[in-house]
Amino acid sequence: MLRDKGVPATFFVIGQNAGADPELLARMVDEGHELGNHTFSHPNIAALPSALAALELNATQRVVEAATGRSMRLFRPPYLGDSEPGTLAELQPVDLAESLGYLTVGLRVDPHDWEKPDPDTLVERVLTATGSPERPKAQVILLHDAGGDRSRTLAALPILIDRLRAEGFTFVTASTLAGLSRDEAMPPVEPWSLPQVINRPVFATILAMVRGLDLVFVAALVLGLLKVVAMSALGLANRRRERRTVAPPFDPGVLHSVLIPAYNEAAVIGDCIAKVLASRDARIEVIVV
Repeated sequence: MLRDKGVPATFFVIGQNAGADPELLARMVDEGHELGNHTFSHPNIAALPSALAALELNATQRVVEAATGRSMRLFRPPYLGDSEPGTLAELQPVDLAESLGYLTVGLRVDPHDWEKPDPDTLVERVLTATGSPERPKAQVILLHDAGGDRSRTLAALPILIDRLRAEGFTFVTASTLAGLSRDEAMPPVEPWSLPQVINRPVFATILAMVRGLDLVFVAALVLGLLKVVAMSALGLANRRRERRTVAPPFDPGVLHSVLIPAYNEAAVIGDCIAKVLASRDARIEVIVV
């Protein structure tokens, strides 16, 4: 939809999601969008030790580099409410990102699409925020693609684009607002550099294993269902066959031998034998093994 509307966007990607779909990352870059870092597993960076927080950013960057051949310099911390952090907890991720060479991107307009409002409500929330007199003309609008059902966001997006264009807005990437070129926001990585030589086979292997496990799971599920169907069919066929089977006439003159295994059965063997011998209309011998 963004491609059809000619709108570039900045996608702040989560590493564990991005690693599962490298083709989509490459498509984003090829179609003129830009990528930013949103950590690997979406934790609250302020609550993590600095080494673990740095690993969250580094792992995501390596995933993107392996898929696209480009690094990232833009960062959006999870749970950052706006573009003007006002607490120590909000400033800590900004400080960490800056020490790692990232530029932190906030936002001006958050229509809370994660609440799943109807498309018209979502559009009106954005238009109200962008049309406020105290708002600057340059805006950053936050929308989500992950985290659940985003069909309402998708339905609102073309309406929102057309309405904002009608009000005189143009669409640019976050790096453009920051005065950065595309190569500054997503520096190309030397294809034969040591990190790339290591990253690509490592992440390709991990992706192949994950997709392989998916196939194994699906195959096991299909085989399990086929087994249930086959057993049910055989059971029904056997039931019909048993109904047609006529039992042979009972001959009271035939001696019937009953074998009773009795290993470690001292507590119940006597009662078991007594019940067998209590049978009527049949000649019975009991053999205890």
